Amino acid sequence: TTYNNARRAYWKARNKYSRYLAWHDWDMWRKLMPCDPIITVADDVVFFECFSADGSSYGCLTVNREDTFGSNTDMQTGTTNVDYSWDLYNHFQSLRSYRETRFTVDPTGFEVATESRENYREEKIDLPDGWLRGFLQLQAAMAMPMRKVSLSREAVYSLLAWLKRNKASRSPRAVRLELKSGQAPELVLEPWERRIVSRGTVYHGPEGEPIRFWGRRRLLTLARVLPLAESFDLYLLGTGFPTFWVARMGEMRLTLGLSGWTTNDWTRGSALDALAPPAGLSASTLATIAQDLELRGSASFETLLQHHSIDPAECAMALNKLANTGEVIHDLTAGVYRFRRILPNPLGEADLGPENPELTESRRLVANNVVQILSQETNENGGQHLTGKSGGKPVELWMDIDGRITSGRCVCGHHQKAG
Repeated sequence: TTYNNARRAYWKARNKYSRYLAWHDWDMWRKLMPCDPIITVADDVVFFECFSADGSSYGCLTVNREDTFGSNTDMQTGTTNVDYSWDLYNHFQSLRSYRETRFTVDPTGFEVATESRENYREEKIDLPDGWLRGFLQLQAAMAMPMRKVSLSREAVYSLLAWLKRNKASRSPRAVRLELKSGQAPELVLEPWERRIVSRGTVYHGPEGEPIRFWGRRRLLTLARVLPLAESFDLYLLGTGFPTFWVARMGEMRLTLGLSGWTTNDWTRGSALDALAPPAGLSASTLATIAQDLELRGSASFETLLQHHSIDPAECAMALNKLANTGEVIHDLTAGVYRFRRILPNPLGEADLGPENPELTESRRLVANNVVQILSQETNENGGQHLTGKSGGKPVELWMDIDGRITSGRCVCGHHQKAG
C-alpha cells in the first residue's frame, strides 16, 4: 500500500541519516540517541537506570549489595550518570563469574576494573532532555493499582521466539493476556491467535476482560537475560496502559517498563500523572517528606503516610513532584520509594519546562466553565461514576475511592487517538 511504501522509505532514510551522523558527527549522534545510565548506590542495592533512544522503554537493573559486592563499611550512597560508550559496553562483555570485578562509582564518573584486564573509566555527562519527565510518568504508573501475573521462563521464551521469527503484516498487532483465577495465564499473539500457556504458574486475582498491550517487539530486550532468569513477573494496569516486566535472576532483577504503545513514550507523550487524585500540597510538606526520605534512604507509601499523618492523595502528589525533580524513584519489586538525587541541587519549576499540555488545557476548560457535570453516582467499592458534557460533547469518568481516574469516555478525536 501507499502507506507501507512511505513508511519503509521514511525508516530507510532515517537509518541512513543515523549512520551518517554516527560516522561524521559523533557528539550530535549521542545527543539524538541518548543511552546514558544513571547509577545509584543505596544502602541495600546498586541499580542502573536508563531510557531507550525513543523514550518508550525504561530499564532498571537492581543488584543486591550484600550478596554481590559483599559488606563494605567505607562505601557511601549517591547517584551519578555516565556516557555508556561502545568501549564501556565491550568492557562489560568481558565480565565473568570466575574473575573479580570492582566498580568504582563517584560524582565524576564510573570505573570498571576486572582481573587481568586494563581498567576502564567513563566520565559523568549531562542528563538527556526529557528524562526527568519520564521519571515522573514512571512513578505515576507504578503508583497506580496493578495486577501482578507470574510467568514461567518457558512462556517468555516461547513469546520471544515467536516474535523473533514472525512479523505481522496486518493489524491487530497486540499481545492479549487472558486471566482466569486459579488457572495458568495465557498469552495470545495477534493476528495469528497463537496461544502461549504459562504452565507452572497460577493466576490469583480478579477476572475481567482480556488485557491487550502494543509495541510487543520491545520485549526482545529480555532475550539476553533468559539464560539467567529464574522467573518473570508481569505488572498490568489495563488495556493500552504501560506494562512492567520483572526478570528475577537470583541476587539481580531487571525491570523493563514499556509505555502503552511505542509512540506514546515515557519522556514526551505519556500523561499518567494527570490521572492522580487532585490535592493541595504545601512547600513545607514537600520539604519534610524529601528530608525524611533522604534520611531513611527508602520507605514504603504506608510508612510515609503514618509518619507524616497526611492524606494519601497529598502524599502521592509529593512523591510525584520529587520524582519530577529527580530526587525519588519507585522500586516496584521492593515496594518502596528510594531517595536518589540525580542532580546536585533540586530543580525548580522553571528548570522542568512547560507543564503537560493536557493538564494546561483541562484547567482552562474548567476555568471557563466549559465542563458541566450532569450526574454523579457512587458504586459499591466507594468509587465514583460521573457523566457530563465538555464543549457540548458527552463525557464519562470513573474514579476509584482515592479519587484517582481509572477510566474515561469521550467522542472527541483526541480521546479516540490518545485516550
